[in-house]
Amino acid sequence: MVPPAPAPSPEQLCPGSDIPQNLPPPSSSDWLQRCRDGQLLFSASPAEGLWPEVGNGFVATQVQSDTIFAAGFFNGPETDNTHRARIPALDIAPPNRGATAVNFSTGRALDVEQAVFSQVSAVSETVKCIERWYAPLQQPSLIVHEMEFVNLGSVEVEVPLTLKYPVGGVSADLDATTIVDDEQMIVVDGTNKIAARPSTPLTNFSFAANKLPSSVTVPAGKTSDTVYSLIR
Repeated sequence: MVPPAPAPSPEQLCPGSDIPQNLPPPSSSDWLQRCRDGQLLFSASPAEGLWPEVGNGFVATQVQSDTIFAAGFFNGPETDNTHRARIPALDIAPPNRGATAVNFSTGRALDVEQAVFSQVSAVSETVKCIERWYAPLQQPSLIVHEMEFVNLGSVEVEVPLTLKYPVGGVSADLDATTIVDDEQMIVVDGTNKIAARPSTPLTNFSFAANKLPSSVTVPAGKTSDTVYSLIR
């Protein structure tokens, strides 16, 4: 009988040469140590592979997907079974999301203790972007997307941001009306198209998200700037 192959060591699963280190707060907790302690899952690829879901029991989304789901919000059967109503997502992306660099490490990390997913990408050879997604337990209707830019170069850099809404197009499950769409926010209101149960009223929903500037200026000298995209 052939014995099973030995399990990979923590050093093999969490190679110190690949994991980004010396990240600014709130990422300053040591990714390498947390990975080797079994609290954080790491992939050296910043773009390829499976994407996790973040949620808090009330709202949830798969990271960088086109859909948000809310607890108890369904669309009734037209030709199929009752299913969760798809709320279109909003995404604000830095340039070169998922790109790697020569001068610093990139990758993705799922902190299973803190329920935060992070992605470190190279905006350029001198600017890194640390994105974080989470759904706070204390704010059950909120999904947070942070973007922190760190400039390792000697000159300030203006980083453009790209907003996309609705990601994946409008939802076939919703009758939705845009109430506000200006430079600061977007607010959508509506109902599901078909009641989840016969002889029951439609379910109302509201979606609100802030908008960010079209670009962020990051000062030189290992300084950082953080912006927040909030969806409620």
